[in-house]
Amino acid sequence: MRLDGKVAIVTGGGTGIGRAVAERFVADGAYVCVTGRRREMLEETAAKLPSGQLKICPADVSDPAAVDKVVETALSFGRGLHILVNNAGSDQPMAPVAELDLDVWKRVLEVNLTGPFIMMKAAIPHMIEAGGGSIVNIASLAALVNPPRLPAYCASKAGLVSLTKQAAVDYPYTRCASTASARARP
Repeated sequence: MRLDGKVAIVTGGGTGIGRAVAERFVADGAYVCVTGRRREMLEETAAKLPSGQLKICPADVSDPAAVDKVVETALSFGRGLHILVNNAGSDQPMAPVAELDLDVWKRVLEVNLTGPFIMMKAAIPHMIEAGGGSIVNIASLAALVNPPRLPAYCASKAGLVSLTKQAAVDYPYTRCASTASARARP
């Protein structure tokens, strides 16, 4: 895949899937803004990659002001915005519906569903301005096959699949896809 000159945002880019995506995008010629809550993890990602092609922006994707800063950081490459990978995610302690703490429910949905919504809301206008783009939302098999005792996680990932489909309908010139990740539990 060649991404020469394209600009991407990768959330949750300090570890795991997000870090691997950022590394691959840079290797394929993209300029990448990685974001996550832990600066030290983002700095580890940045240390492995050419500085001119990667910028870090510590942020919580559930905070609209922080998301605006992420988009501004990506736009500071001066090349537009072409790709958004919503990879940031939150797990939950295992508990059935009646025993799950409401604050845990809210936080998991804030990160796994509201965060990608806020990111897309901020990024799509810039993608339109750049002539279109691609959005990849990292979901989970838990969106389709509910493992026991993960109600918030499963609901958030199922919602993300539906949100992705909605964005694809609303913005047919901006390619949207959701993919199952390795975050599903057995």
